[in-house]
Amino acid sequence: MSIQFDAVYGTRKDREMHLDIYQPSSSINHRTAVLILHGGGWAAGDRKLMQSRCEALASRGFTTLAVEYRFLGEIPWPGQLHDVKTAIRWTRTHASELDIDPNKLVLQGHSAGAHLSLMAAGTFGKPDFDPDFASAPPAGPISAVVAYYPPTRLTADRAMPDISAGPPDPEAFRAIRGADGSIPAAMLLGPAGTAEEAASASPINYVTGVFPPTIILHGTADMLVAHAGSLSFFEKLQAAQVPSELHLFSGVNHEFDITPSLTEVSTTVVASFLNRYVVDPGGFAEEVARTNPLAAMTA
Repeated sequence: MSIQFDAVYGTRKDREMHLDIYQPSSSINHRTAVLILHGGGWAAGDRKLMQSRCEALASRGFTTLAVEYRFLGEIPWPGQLHDVKTAIRWTRTHASELDIDPNKLVLQGHSAGAHLSLMAAGTFGKPDFDPDFASAPPAGPISAVVAYYPPTRLTADRAMPDISAGPPDPEAFRAIRGADGSIPAAMLLGPAGTAEEAASASPINYVTGVFPPTIILHGTADMLVAHAGSLSFFEKLQAAQVPSELHLFSGVNHEFDITPSLTEVSTTVVASFLNRYVVDPGGFAEEVARTNPLAAMTA
């Protein structure tokens, strides 16, 4: 594979915004772009930490782009979502040089990045979350979403613990983690965030029948975002008849996929999903018809 660090995808308030590009070898190239968004509570993190995840996907034939977005200390919500949509537009308009199909764009996010991925997919075509809606090319459509341990519901009825002194301690984690998979809206919106604003920033409220195919991966021992939220999101996708999968990894914590052996197994699951729903759905249907004796009974 080839790697290009620090490509400029846009400018925000006189500063450049960057992404890193991991392009697959010419022997295996699905011409499908996967934009990867890191976690960090919308206030920290680094796209460079996604390198092993990007390389794992690129080795399976996907062009991966690790995307920088501005943090809450620099820009309030929904500035982070605006940056993601700018990166989507940049990828589409540079499809030729990236050697990708502009109609095969996937969003993959981790934690806060998974929230942004789901929100970008769910708000496609909605000008309220897109200041460039009228003046720029469409920020999509999105072909699929990959969501690792996503916060899918924000609630305004729980206070955000003070973590300004450093990383959260166990008590702070317990205050952040709702048993239903929710997190305090104040984590994203600040203490003045209203219930209406929390609902507006919750991906679960954007699931409709046109939501892109979605795969969710979550650990059952996640100490920050309970996997119950992913289960609720998956159930809503299923009710809307959206092609979707939920993979629960027993006994593993938040950011479980950074562990090399779990990077491999989770990327294999993701690559299978993308091959079936984005890269070659027709080929997969033919394979099923050819190999599964039950296929003819449900045709």
